[in-house]
Amino acid sequence: MTADLIRGKRIFWLIVVAATLRLGLFVTGPLWEIERAQRPDSFQYQELAQNMVHHQSFGRAEDTGYHGKAVGRLRDSNGSRPPKDEHGLYPDAIRTPGYPTVLMLGHLTDYRIVLFLQTLCGIASVWLLTQWIFRLTHSHRGALMAGWLYAIHPAVVSADNILLTESMFNAAFLFGLYQLTRPLTWRICFMAGVGFATATLLRPVGLVFLPAILILTWGNWRQNWAKIALIVLIVLAPVAGWTARNSLRGEGLHYSIVGDWNLLFYQAAYTVAEERQWDWRDHWPKIIEEFEEKLRPRLKPQEDVIAASRRLAWEEISQRPKALARAGVKSMGKLLIDHSASDLLDLWGIPYRPSGIVSRVLLKRPAPGEEFHAKEAIIAGSWLLLNMMILVGTIAGLVRLLRHRQWRFFLLICLILGGFCAGVGLIGSERFRIPMLPWMLLAISWCWRKSDL
Repeated sequence: MTADLIRGKRIFWLIVVAATLRLGLFVTGPLWEIERAQRPDSFQYQELAQNMVHHQSFGRAEDTGYHGKAVGRLRDSNGSRPPKDEHGLYPDAIRTPGYPTVLMLGHLTDYRIVLFLQTLCGIASVWLLTQWIFRLTHSHRGALMAGWLYAIHPAVVSADNILLTESMFNAAFLFGLYQLTRPLTWRICFMAGVGFATATLLRPVGLVFLPAILILTWGNWRQNWAKIALIVLIVLAPVAGWTARNSLRGEGLHYSIVGDWNLLFYQAAYTVAEERQWDWRDHWPKIIEEFEEKLRPRLKPQEDVIAASRRLAWEEISQRPKALARAGVKSMGKLLIDHSASDLLDLWGIPYRPSGIVSRVLLKRPAPGEEFHAKEAIIAGSWLLLNMMILVGTIAGLVRLLRHRQWRFFLLICLILGGFCAGVGLIGSERFRIPMLPWMLLAISWCWRKSDL
């Protein structure tokens, strides 16, 4: 599986451009106003980091958000809410501890330091991705093409400058994947396990990648089974530990409740909104209120509200197969090709005006009062074109793998992308595509390999 590294001017200039874009955005944007790098989820991570610093407690003082407050009221009504600790904090089982631990450094010093570290992680990710793909495909052209796309993609550059998990998650997982292309010594396997475990602590979706470990090491199982088992053990150990912590704090046997949480308040809610042809943003609070009223009489004393919400979610979804299908198509379109120009412009403090390119130009159905903005349309249109090219290239790469019977890589990429799409569900957003991008670029790289596949 190993091959030499890409060296010389080709990789040097790739890294220079990647560094220039990320550090340039950092210096011209959030370095001046850290608020530009904050998003709604950022404040929740920062609150956890603050409480870890001051109280050594992974918890929050109050429920936040429409759905968070609804769950809190339901738990209070049936007496299932875990008690506050001595610092007046409820235990949090939504987030995993990785990113709040990183943000402790920002709370103790300055969050700009965390952003600077993220830009370094982004630069390292470009190198790791390029070398990982080269060692798998043995194609200089394919690996460099993938590296350049990752280096210049505006969503990835933006993510490296936003206080969210995507940047460090990709860096940690690419570090682990790169190790698997090297001879599997005990030291290499330990480093791979640490990379994968770190990614899983940053985002629970990291568990989706466990099949990648097994598939990428398939040919070495007979002689290296103990070392590969070490990698899996290192990944699962913190997962088991954090699951035990959540159980002991009264949150049930969950590594994270975010999946069940989202199933009702996003997946089912999107389906209901689609069936009623409601605007999601305007009617989301009303749908949450409806779900809360449906759940309340069902709950038994001390019953787990999260488990009950999961059952209600499946009921709501199963009753609306057509609406689910329509919402799924729209969500997959947003996940796979939509842009996030607003995130980039926000980092510069520039207000984003919806371009209208999708609703007005593509769908011919502009929203009431929506105007067409030429500058934003050019930015959004170019961005959409880039994403569509990546999607087409991914499909072409998978077809080529299938035609040449490269079953292992075909199965690997399909499992990862399929698992991510299933995990995202109806919450389509470019942010959630960023962890998928290395695998899409891996598929694209096969298109550039010579015919001796």
